Amino acid sequence: MISEGQLYKLNCVLVKPKAGGKFICEKNIFNLFGRVYLFRPDLYQHRVSRIERGNRWLLSFALNKS
Repeated sequence: MISEGQLYKLNCVLVKPKAGGKFICEKNIFNLFGRVYLFRPDLYQHRVSRIERGNRWLLSFALNKS
């Protein structure tokens, strides 16, 4: 969480798990093919479901806009 401004996160899923590991967010700004997500973690709850099989590799960028 941040004390002021707006927080944006851009998540790029590099490797999807074979089972599970689904990204769940109350509201996305955009979702591109279930691989690239832009969302506001300071406003909306988000989580990843349990990974049942395989691995999930993620590249994540955060921007704090004051």
